[in-house]
Amino acid sequence: MSESDLFSQLRNFDGGLVIYEPQSRFGPRYQNQVQFVYVLEGSMEVDIDGDRRMIRASEGTLLLPGHRETFYMDPDTRTRHGWFNSRSGTLSEVGLELLKKIPEVFPLSSRMRDMLQLMEPLYLSSGPLEQQERDFLAHALLCQLIQMEAQPSEPYQGVLPPPLKQAIRFMETEVQNDLAVPDIAAAAGVSPAHLIRLFQKHLSQTPMRKLWDLRVHEGRRYLENTGWSHAEIAYQCGFKSPAHFARKMKEAYGVSARELRKQAWKA
Repeated sequence: MSESDLFSQLRNFDGGLVIYEPQSRFGPRYQNQVQFVYVLEGSMEVDIDGDRRMIRASEGTLLLPGHRETFYMDPDTRTRHGWFNSRSGTLSEVGLELLKKIPEVFPLSSRMRDMLQLMEPLYLSSGPLEQQERDFLAHALLCQLIQMEAQPSEPYQGVLPPPLKQAIRFMETEVQNDLAVPDIAAAAGVSPAHLIRLFQKHLSQTPMRKLWDLRVHEGRRYLENTGWSHAEIAYQCGFKSPAHFARKMKEAYGVSARELRKQAWKA
């Protein structure tokens, strides 16, 4: 199987960053996806069906579907780590065998770190252009693991007007804070009225609707990929309270936040 055939099976990548306090634990959960996990500060030990992997700062590991996992964070210091995973369909046996050839734990090369820095701001974005960028960068990172000579080109930059892109980036980085349209407009360098017109013309929604979409999107990622409580996720994503978070998740996905996490972790 070629890399292009493998990548056709691995699409719709998502990801995130999270900080755990010393001695934190996450799981157990059943891994249903192909997931790239990397550590930026501290360390973690991952129990995979009883076998343990130690991942230290500037190292990563590739988690494959079909296994039960529990994460144990550094006992002495905070652990900051990131992840990205494919939400596409079933990986073929041939594709799985190709990924199994990757070392269980590997150092993050300078090229890989550069690509992760490009990908991390996209974790909060839910638009189709950002999805293309995430997929492109994820494929380039996996190429680095399969063939070190892979040389990715520049990601697709999109066609949204610069003030609109700037406004969305501001909302993504400030999603935890209490924002209003004048705050977002000031960050984008336009008037509130002009900002509203840009959102309606190019995205068919208001700035505040986009902000709540980002919060809901981020809330689901943390539900599925961290051990944080609902209260911790609500605070991190800018919801007014755990009850507000629960209500918004039910409105967006039709099931409770608890059920979303259960579906993501079940065998």
